[in-house]
Amino acid sequence: TQDARIVAETRAVGGTTTRRDLLVKTELTSETLEERLRELVDWGYLDLIGDSGHELIVLTHRGENLAEEIQ
Repeated sequence: TQDARIVAETRAVGGTTTRRDLLVKTELTSETLEERLRELVDWGYLDLIGDSGHELIVLTHRGENLAEEIQ
């Protein structure tokens, strides 16, 4: 799924990434990525840290557990 790709790609780079990197790695559209990120944050799998222009996407402990299940 799209969510699994986002979580897996975030974990693959050490648990912290950016929107730009995820756009390249997942090949999702910007709109789709934004939608999925908001859902993943709401569900507790990711945190968004920093200003919107320089925000980091960080895998939470719950997201780390999900990433392990996906593999």
